[in-house]
Amino acid sequence: MLSGKTPVIDRGSVSRIKSKRIKVVPVIVNINGTNIEFVDGTEQQFDAIIFATGYRSGAKEWLKDYQHVLDDEGMPKKKYRDHWKGENGLYCAGLSGRGLDGISADATHIAAEIRELLKNKALSRLQPRASCSPKCSLLVMYFPFSYVVLV
Repeated sequence: MLSGKTPVIDRGSVSRIKSKRIKVVPVIVNINGTNIEFVDGTEQQFDAIIFATGYRSGAKEWLKDYQHVLDDEGMPKKKYRDHWKGENGLYCAGLSGRGLDGISADATHIAAEIRELLKNKALSRLQPRASCSPKCSLLVMYFPFSYVVLV
């Protein structure tokens, strides 16, 4: 991990990193669609990207063209119940003002939608004689950490 710290709440991440199911990646310097450029000059394409910004969203400061999802205060344009639904693969979690229960509900809805999108993408990759579906790569960015999960 970049900072050398253990996550405050470990939900199995440490053991998955040790078993190499999760791979910690270098600092990200640029995101273009699903292509990520790292500080060491390498690039990698991902099927999905999750950007966990923490307790306060600064998304409108770093996100180009945020206006299609966020208002000028950095809050979702769509109102409660549909506020998590994004556009162009961008979703909003935890911005409903409904505390931890709201964050949990947002995350559940978003995870279900991403799961469905990845499942459809994996199915579309299958060859007629394929015996198993290919893995999808998921980049999770939670400052100061970034890691790759194969799902």
